[in-house]
Amino acid sequence: MLLRTIYIQNKEQELLTAALLCSFSVPDSGRNFVAYSLNESIDENNLRVYLALLFNEGGNYRVGALDADADSHLAIKVFSQILREAATGEHRDNDVGYHLVDLNKKPLAPASATEHRMLSVKKEWVAKLLNFQASAHYGPAVEYSPMLVVIDDEKLDEKLNAVMAQASEPEPAAPVETRYADTGPIPAPTPVPAPAEKPKTEPQHEDWPFPGTDPVQFLQDIEASLQEFSGIAQKLTQQKQQSQAQMETLGSKERQLQEKEQRIEQKEEQLLQLEEQLQQARKSESTIKAQQQARQAELDAREDVLQRKASEMAEHFKKLSDARDNFHNILKSLNDIIPVSETILPK
Repeated sequence: MLLRTIYIQNKEQELLTAALLCSFSVPDSGRNFVAYSLNESIDENNLRVYLALLFNEGGNYRVGALDADADSHLAIKVFSQILREAATGEHRDNDVGYHLVDLNKKPLAPASATEHRMLSVKKEWVAKLLNFQASAHYGPAVEYSPMLVVIDDEKLDEKLNAVMAQASEPEPAAPVETRYADTGPIPAPTPVPAPAEKPKTEPQHEDWPFPGTDPVQFLQDIEASLQEFSGIAQKLTQQKQQSQAQMETLGSKERQLQEKEQRIEQKEEQLLQLEEQLQQARKSESTIKAQQQARQAELDAREDVLQRKASEMAEHFKKLSDARDNFHNILKSLNDIIPVSETILPK
């Protein structure tokens, strides 16, 4: 049996993750049920399991309250039957007909655990249920179709006064029908008694706008429908509050995301500034390098000129040195050729 999780609200309106043990439909009763666990141990051997109604409204599934005794007894009986089949494989002639419902791909809105019926189940039975290869086939969930009555309230009030004034003795009470709204079963409306002083044979008032219907039963049906609408309105109000809370949460997350995006933008701007500074530094470095290369070339050229001048000066100096040596040699030759005599001058 496939296992999936659903969300359950506790008394503190906290969302808890529950394990959906099974979901099943009893077509003869027009009811669908789910069994789930919040992994709550009662003792060493027993686990707390919850049963609830499952509504199918045009393919939209939701979990509802299980307050009616008849529904509770039916849910417990069939669930016990499924546990027996899972544990022993035993089938009995008086077993209730049912089939399993596959909810693995069906979205379920969070439901309140306080409205569901609690059971104590042995842990070993739950383990066998999780491994249970159902002998019953899977099938669709029974469709939920509430009765809708539309009527003009002002017109109803006018005709109601006339009916109450001329109605015959009360008819025997009709069987009580348990009606279900989004918030669970609606209590049966209190019958509206008609005055007893009129003869029972008096015909129905000619102004009654709905011929062929019993006024008392009709009003009971309307009251039940109004109560059902009230339950739907309460459920819608709860959903609206939940939506508002979710919107506030989403708004908070959106603000956090915007703040994060702003921080990222600031960091990106800082990175761009650093990159620009780095490019400018690289340009400055290239300029300085070019200037240094030009200066080095200029120095090399000047060094070449100086070396050339130094070579020329060395050559001139050598020539001067050679000329000086020649001059000394000439003077020496002259001294050797012409004797120097002492001239005595007269006193």
